[in-house]
Amino acid sequence: IEYSYKIIDKEFLFIASWYPFYFFSVPTESASLTVDVPEFLKIFIKINQADSLEGKEIIRSGRRKYTWSIENYKVPSNEHMSIPLGEYVPYINIVPENFSYGIAGNSSSWELFGKWEHDLNLGSTELPYSEKVKVDRLIAGSNDQKDITRKIYHYLQDETKYLNVGIDIGGLKSYPASYVVENKYGDCKALTTYMKAMLSHVGIKSVYTIVNAGSSEERIDPNFPSQQFNHVILYVPMGNDTIWLENTGNYLPFNYLGTFTQDRYALGTDPEQSQLVRTPKMKLKDVAELKNYHFQKLNEGSCELNAGLKIRGEVFSNFRYCLKNKEDKEKADQLEDIVGIKGFDLKDWNLMGFHRDSTFLEISVNGTIKKLINKLGRYRLISPLIISIDDFEAKEDRILPLRFPYPINKRNTLRFDLDGIEKEEIKLPSPVELKTDFGIYTTDFNYAQDQIEVKETFIIYAGDISSEDYQEFYQFIAEIKNYKKKSPILIL
Repeated sequence: IEYSYKIIDKEFLFIASWYPFYFFSVPTESASLTVDVPEFLKIFIKINQADSLEGKEIIRSGRRKYTWSIENYKVPSNEHMSIPLGEYVPYINIVPENFSYGIAGNSSSWELFGKWEHDLNLGSTELPYSEKVKVDRLIAGSNDQKDITRKIYHYLQDETKYLNVGIDIGGLKSYPASYVVENKYGDCKALTTYMKAMLSHVGIKSVYTIVNAGSSEERIDPNFPSQQFNHVILYVPMGNDTIWLENTGNYLPFNYLGTFTQDRYALGTDPEQSQLVRTPKMKLKDVAELKNYHFQKLNEGSCELNAGLKIRGEVFSNFRYCLKNKEDKEKADQLEDIVGIKGFDLKDWNLMGFHRDSTFLEISVNGTIKKLINKLGRYRLISPLIISIDDFEAKEDRILPLRFPYPINKRNTLRFDLDGIEKEEIKLPSPVELKTDFGIYTTDFNYAQDQIEVKETFIIYAGDISSEDYQEFYQFIAEIKNYKKKSPILIL
């Protein structure tokens, strides 16, 4: 079957956005793209994986004709923690210098492209009079701008909810602030516009900022001004400080972006000076998971576990969402996953010192473990090294580079009560310390006063690991896994 069709677009941001495949799992026998434009029309072309494509350009009769083609192409299979698809497959994006999409715009610089985005939403930040009165009452008596911003942000979180709503012009134009006031919901654009409107009313400048969100999304190309974004946040310049507001998360702390939009370029839109800005980068301390386990009344059937969990990063964000939006059963199920011990049955749990703007959660949990001690001949075995380590492909099966968009930082302390068991009956594993350019793994074992204490640490640094360095990384992970398998506590 062969067919052809024509689409006439009068408004567009891209002349072409072309990938030489339709389905990831279906190889392409051949594919081609032809772009024919007037010679006077200035365009910008981005070609990814250019070596994979055959291309040529012909100028004739006042027109410029481009052709690209590819033969026998198959998309590489997705691999664990690999760089995003858009960074390793061939594609072509073509944008005109001057375009019309809702209103006229220009893509020759981020400053002009951001101005177009700003002007597209002109007039959307006007608050109804009744809402201005509410905001004035809310901040009465407050003089500190950061405190005022916090109060208004909490008001936004408490009075509205996120709902994905499409509107006009390809989802780029925001509903006005008055829409959120009336309906108490909105998408990322509308909620950010509403927050911006409230801050503007009290004299605080904020910048409507577009970003490509997701814990491991494709990085935008800073040298190719164009629509490369899927989300909107707000940043509030405040002297030497900057406040970042994620307006769709009614469960998140004030001035907290989390793993969803950390460490990437975003475009702050402004009528006079739009520019690329960098969102805050999560450091090791920002993602640290600290877990203290106390195992009591050990026997061959079960034992009791009291644990203190201090969680940050993605685990923190996910459980904050669960606390705000899920039923008790789902909260308990997620907590059992966070504890991370097979056979753990949760009895009860408590939040400790909870504050809505804290960037970590402290949780105490109590429960039982069905089987902690296993038998091997005359020995009883306890496997105390419980930090989970992902599986990665062997070197010969791996094609793509790795990406850790933010660090991994896990630290466990485990204490086992061994009443009535003499020190001479216990054989502890040898400690280990593995340090590489990619991360660290350490363990330590001690016995004192009828109690064994085990400390386990696993750290991976943020960044990309090239295909050339992958074998060394894989050996690091394999050495950890091999050590963990051979390091149980033995009890005679």
